[in-house]
Amino acid sequence: MKILHLEDNPLDAELVRSLVAESVANCETVVVETRANYLAELHRGGYDVILSDYSLPNFDGMEALRLAGTHQPDIPFVFLSGNLGEDKAIAALQAGAIDYVLKAGIKRLCPALERAVRDADERAARRESQERYRRLIEHARDSIFNLDHEGHIISLNPAFTAITGWLQEQWLGKTFPSLVHPDDLPRALDVFARVLLGERPPPFELRVNTAAGHCIDFEFALTPMDEKGRRGLLGIGRDVTERKCSFARIHEQAALLNQTSDAIMVVGLDNRFTFWSEGADRLTGWSAAAALGQLAETTFGSGASSRLAEIRSAVMSTGAWHGEFHFLRKDGRAVILDLRVTLVRDAAGRPISRLSIGTDITAKKQLEEQAQRAQRLESIGMLSAGIAHDLNNVLAPILMAVPLLRQPASSPADLRKLAILEQCAERGAGLVRQILAFSRGVGGEPQILQPKHLARDVLALIKQTFPKSITLECQIAAELWSIRAMPTQFHQVLLNLCINARDAMPQGGTLGLTARNDRLNATQPAAGVQVFSGPFVIFEITDTGTGIPPEILARIWEPFFTTKEVGHGTGLGLSTVRGIVEQHGGFFEVTSTVGHGSCFRLYFPALPETVPPFAPGTKELPRGSGELLLVIDDEPNVLDLTTTVLRQWGYEILATSDALGALELFNSRAKDVRLVITDINMPGLEGPALVATLRHIRPNLKALFISGGADSTARAGAIPQAGFLIKPFKPEALLAKVRKLLDQT
Repeated sequence: MKILHLEDNPLDAELVRSLVAESVANCETVVVETRANYLAELHRGGYDVILSDYSLPNFDGMEALRLAGTHQPDIPFVFLSGNLGEDKAIAALQAGAIDYVLKAGIKRLCPALERAVRDADERAARRESQERYRRLIEHARDSIFNLDHEGHIISLNPAFTAITGWLQEQWLGKTFPSLVHPDDLPRALDVFARVLLGERPPPFELRVNTAAGHCIDFEFALTPMDEKGRRGLLGIGRDVTERKCSFARIHEQAALLNQTSDAIMVVGLDNRFTFWSEGADRLTGWSAAAALGQLAETTFGSGASSRLAEIRSAVMSTGAWHGEFHFLRKDGRAVILDLRVTLVRDAAGRPISRLSIGTDITAKKQLEEQAQRAQRLESIGMLSAGIAHDLNNVLAPILMAVPLLRQPASSPADLRKLAILEQCAERGAGLVRQILAFSRGVGGEPQILQPKHLARDVLALIKQTFPKSITLECQIAAELWSIRAMPTQFHQVLLNLCINARDAMPQGGTLGLTARNDRLNATQPAAGVQVFSGPFVIFEITDTGTGIPPEILARIWEPFFTTKEVGHGTGLGLSTVRGIVEQHGGFFEVTSTVGHGSCFRLYFPALPETVPPFAPGTKELPRGSGELLLVIDDEPNVLDLTTTVLRQWGYEILATSDALGALELFNSRAKDVRLVITDINMPGLEGPALVATLRHIRPNLKALFISGGADSTARAGAIPQAGFLIKPFKPEALLAKVRKLLDQT
């Protein structure tokens, strides 16, 4: 403790020094006698307490107190006097002295000095605290205010002006209701009343009127306080207008994100979902409540674990990843996402999460696969057409040569061998036609046919190719009515349904094929399908296989829909069957029971009139009368046998293997040539172009086009006064077609 002692009596000064030194540790006393020295020490400062005599020569204690209050107001001032009356003591305390001690009771001096110093320290601490509080309020960004018990504003900090635009003096002493938006005033008054009752309500929002004439959103926190014995309140108001606008924008953006069909997900560095859009809910089947906080592997399944690890590694090393992501929905359905993953960083550049945006491309990928399958089918069709053309050119000479060889043959063994050769060639030609029909839909013109023969052909093929574990049961009526149909397409329908039945019985079973006649009327609908009255030939293909579930049964006719594994079916079979049946004026009925098999029932309009059976070999082949024919074919064997047959049956022939030779031969005898027989696909100048060139010389020249490719029918059919034959053909077909063209007027 450091004491400034104002005393003119040295003995009293020494007595005080000794007394204080004994009672107070580390005490230092500086004694001054004059006003000048006293002022000098006051200016120097550093004292903890001032001790002064009340009566001094030419200078008194009250003047010393005044000077101390002027120069060192924070230093406590204590009087020490021999005889200080009550009036003077009161006046001294009122003037600012902390205490007074009579010399008669000097033992009280040390406690008085210590108490004075202690009180001074406490006052200094309070002033410092109050100053900090004042600075805090003055510099606070929130508005801090006091209201009395009647709602008058007692104090406002500068933030009130900065936020609202109102000056502090404009509202000090006024009540607060006029500051509040009228619609929010009832709530404000209610909260104010509850605070006065001692409640501490949670933060709440009010709209506050600004000096500019608009409203801003304030969030208030109120607490009760006592002001001069009456309860008021202390409040803090924060402008949350921008925050509310930000929240509104966030909610709007979140709503927009939820409107998109894409899956938007955010995954933390712990691989757990922190954001899950409604699009993600729709695509995955998992709700946000179920997905948030879960590991990605839990949501997308263990089968996607390796792919997820690959994606995470790529994103953490490069910052982004883009590719296809395959996973199973909650309901087990496979989904393919076009997934874009981006690494999200904080302001310091540190990774904090991964943003994923996934677009469902399952349907797109299925369409691409279907398009690829269709392209493969088209490629197969083009390849088949080329192979068929070459095979037909190989088979054509055989079919034409057999009748020529049969005439001189007399041995039964030779005739039997020729018959076998002819049957094999015809079988080969039939296979080529089927390949064309199945791969490219070539079926020719509808014709009247007996379906039981085609059904038996299908059964023969099934017996040769189907597994022995499948038992065939066949019931075909002996007198089936005839139908008008394209043979290859009819064959395709039965074979396709039988193959499907086989695939439905991987462990074996029974495949049934029945055919019968029936007359239907309008009161006999099949499977709810309206039918026409009249005669029908009904085919049923049944199996004892796995059956078709109801949800699959509704989709079996959809193009490209298949339940078979990739590479084991195109999804076109049943849609093709349906198209062929309806094209022939028929309809179908399907019944199936899971675990017990299926039945496909087909209805074809019938022609109950009897068709005279064809008797081979009983009709005389038409002969020529020396007519001159020009024959062009780039296949030497076909050209040789064609000209041989025509010469043997009475025609004169000009033959060549190319278009240039044909032009030369035609020019040599242009007036005599009655008919041009040419292959359509000729090197250099094709058949139709060659005929068009010749008709510039002979406008009415007739033509017969032959080709090994069935797709040439349309090209030949568009040319007037022309016929068409598909290789391979028998001599009787060639002779009949030639005679028919020559006899046309």
